[in-house]
Amino acid sequence: MAKKILVLSPSWIGDCVMTQPMLRRLSELHPDCVIDVFAPKWSQAVYRRMDEVNEILDNPFGHGALQLRERWRVGRMLGKRGYDQVIATAGSLKMGFLAFATGIRQRTGYVGEQRYGLLNDIRKLDKAALPLMVDRYTALAHASQAAFDGHSSQPSFTISAASQAAALAAHGLDLDKPVIAFCHGAEYGVAKRWLPRHFAATAQYYAQRGYQIWLFGSHKDFDLGEEINR
Repeated sequence: MAKKILVLSPSWIGDCVMTQPMLRRLSELHPDCVIDVFAPKWSQAVYRRMDEVNEILDNPFGHGALQLRERWRVGRMLGKRGYDQVIATAGSLKMGFLAFATGIRQRTGYVGEQRYGLLNDIRKLDKAALPLMVDRYTALAHASQAAFDGHSSQPSFTISAASQAAALAAHGLDLDKPVIAFCHGAEYGVAKRWLPRHFAATAQYYAQRGYQIWLFGSHKDFDLGEEINR
């Protein structure tokens, strides 16, 4: 019988992108496995473009919301879906509690916020051995960190020509020239991103060499984008 795996996804889109090599490794280690992902609405579009994902389940909890009673209820519902393993990708106590609430037999993740007892396939993260987030995620696909070879594949997505054409048309874009894309915002502010002048200098460098420059972000990043564009 095919192994059924539930992945509790990270909150942020960049982290979600970096989980794709983990999903691929799970598929390689467990051929014919079924992988479902529990993800917030804002990152579900990323997972819809991953061939390894069977079904996306809606995570209704906002970032930082505790809601332990509701997490217990949702966890119990997830546990009724017949999974063999749940993987908690983030290190928060809240995610560990949700994984515990599922009652799934194998609950995998890093110690994180002292999640002893909540997870039973618990790993101590060696940050020196795994400095890259993508490798930390991929290591969770293995039976232990020691079993991980230290190499993750590049994230890979499947995008239909129709959806690509629709997105280009909606934003008045084309692919006549090569593209450099900047995701210039950061949820935690300036400590997590380049200064605008560095983005602007890099954009100018590539624009002079025939590239289009595309800036991606939410409404929170609009003013920063305008500053770079100047």
